[in-house]
Amino acid sequence: MAKKDSFLKEEAFNLLKTLEEDCSPKWGIMSAQHMVEHLGLLLAIAIEKIRPQPFASESAMQKFYQYLIVDDRPFTKNFSPKGMPEITMPLRYESLDLAIEKLQSMVDSFYRFFEEDPDEETLHPMLGELSFVDWEKFHIKHFKHHFAQFDLMETNVTI
Repeated sequence: MAKKDSFLKEEAFNLLKTLEEDCSPKWGIMSAQHMVEHLGLLLAIAIEKIRPQPFASESAMQKFYQYLIVDDRPFTKNFSPKGMPEITMPLRYESLDLAIEKLQSMVDSFYRFFEEDPDEETLHPMLGELSFVDWEKFHIKHFKHHFAQFDLMETNVTI
């Protein structure tokens, strides 16, 4: 198993086992369960279970892509896309444990989706069309960003 593959499939879930329902974030407004469900939402977008409209112009998408994917820069704390309200979505699952189970299922679906069509590119609403390699890089960075938010790992970790 490749290193990136093992982070999303194994290491992330070993870290999530230590996440408590009432854990407070170092920054931001999400609860622990909101964060887990948020990670799953982005996986659903990657495999086109959810197809949001872009919320950035083409030129802004190119800049975000350059910053996050090409230059491999970290997410900033409290980042919120311009025009997006700073609110949390209603929780979809009854518990943090169930949200983590669903997240694990989404990670498996993500890898299956791209195994079936490795050349597929799907739309990230802020970064534009992404390949499997770009999505995997994004998800690892995104997971690690939120894991740092909830003190599950050190900040500014690299992939």
